[in-house]
Amino acid sequence: MLCLFKTDSCLADNYKESHLRILPLPPDRDARETDARLLMSAGWDYAAALERVGGDEPLLVELIAIFFEEYPKFAARLTHSLSQRDFAGLREAAHSLKGSLGYLGAAHGESLALAVEQASVAKDTVRAGDLVAQLMAYIEALRQLMVPAAGQQNDVNGVH
Repeated sequence: MLCLFKTDSCLADNYKESHLRILPLPPDRDARETDARLLMSAGWDYAAALERVGGDEPLLVELIAIFFEEYPKFAARLTHSLSQRDFAGLREAAHSLKGSLGYLGAAHGESLALAVEQASVAKDTVRAGDLVAQLMAYIEALRQLMVPAAGQQNDVNGVH
């Protein structure tokens, strides 16, 4: 099982804290089942993302790394487009993020990006601004879950 958290044990003293929620880990649960429940509660369906790449964990890890390498460009485009009231640019950036987040199994992020697209079509600056802030916070929370997965590929065993 690929360790998806920044911990030595993957269970972090019986809890996993994220920006979204704290979930106690039941002592009688299998670690793999618990990890899956935690990921789902944060809006990341790791199993769906892995299925999209045919079960190829190294490929998924590479796609995650690429997403977070490219994300700062999209974040800059979102904020710049919003500040300039460039609704076409805002819609395009949100659309790109929507596709990437959907492919990576982050359904809540995909929904937020869609809402940003819709607000940009409606030229609703206030709503778009709120949604962009939510989307960016969500992506940063996902980074806490996803990026450690990419780092685990360099471990001696490659997986935990």
